[in-house]
Parts: sequence; structure tokens; C-alpha cells
Amino acid sequence: MSYDALRTALTKMPATGEQGFEGLLGILLSALTGVRFYIARSGDQPADAVSSQANVAIQGKRYDKTRLNETEFEGDFHKACRLCPQLDCYILGVTRATGELKVLAEGLQNQTGIDILIIEFDGDNSELPCLCVSFWSEIQRFPAVSALDPSFGQWALQEAQRPSVQGMIQRLRLLLTESVPLASSVHRKLVLYLQKRFQIESCTPVR
Repeated sequence: MSYDALRTALTKMPATGEQGFEGLLGILLSALTGVRFYIARSGDQPADAVSSQANVAIQGKRYDKTRLNETEFEGDFHKACRLCPQLDCYILGVTRATGELKVLAEGLQNQTGIDILIIEFDGDNSELPCLCVSFWSEIQRFPAVSALDPSFGQWALQEAQRPSVQGMIQRLRLLLTESVPLASSVHRKLVLYLQKRFQIESCTPVR
């Protein structure tokens, strides 16, 4: 049993659908936050999955060695902003390291006031593997995951008890249930106040 085997299983999943990688991300985030995420069906969707309050959008990228496309990421982000006017947080879940996107993500976050959270698979203590082992009972039904060694579930339960894994889960939960909505709410209120106080007409919709 190893995280390499887990990552291989994730990269072999279908990319879309409730039984695919985007469905797995929705289940993991629902288990983490207690908020239901709905998987996109068809048409002009803002992302792969959106929270029931439509303030959190998830985009999944199931890559192995393929380089992440910055133009595609930026386009997906702006599409989510356009179709979800109340968007507080945009989550990118990806099956590899995403170092090349972090500078761009920080710039977009500062520009729009919308939090961007990258859930990547970059070593044992990164976000995606920590979520998988912590909520193993929620995702073990996925075909690609259930095909792993039968003893993998016990190994995942043991890994979920590691302090570094529990610390990561606590940080993600706090970020998504408290810090993100609070920061976005404060940002919107400040922008509205300044526009009213100085009679500024915004050239873009205020979120």
C-alpha cells in the first residue's frame, strides 16, 4: 500500500461524471464541509461541481504527467465567476503537483477577491491524498478505488490518524467553512461602502 498506488488509481478514473474524478472531488468536499456539491450535467456549466449555495465551485483535472495549462485554468476560473455571481471560492482539484499555477492563482485571487484553493497531489501530506485517506469510507465505492488491494482500506484508516494528515484536514475545513466566506463577505461590504461613499461606478459586477 502506498500513496503512489492511490495516485495511479485516481489518474485512471474517468474524468467526468458522478463515478469519475469530478464526482470524487464533490464527495470529498461534501464530507469535509457538510455542504452538498452538485455535479454538472451538461450545457454551459460554471464548473465540474457547485455547492448547494452556489458560492463554491470545483474544477477537477485528472492529470498524470501532462503540464497544466495556465490559459485553460484562467479561462475556467473566469467562466465560473461569470456564471456564479455569488462565488466565494474556486477550488482546483488535480492529481499532480501544481507549482506552476500558484503565482497565477494568487494574482487572480488578488484581482477578483475570490479565494482560490488548489487541492493537489504532491507528496504524502498534500491536500488530495489527505482528503482521500481521511474520507476513505466515502470514496471506496468508486470502481478505480475499490480495485485497489483489499487491505488498502485499513492502511488508509491508519494514515488518517497521522498528525500531519489531521492537521491538513483541520486547515482545509477551517478555510472552507469559516475563513473563505468571512473574507469574501468583508471584501464585498468594503467595496460597496467605498462605491457609495465616493460615488464610484464599478466597471465590473460586485460579488
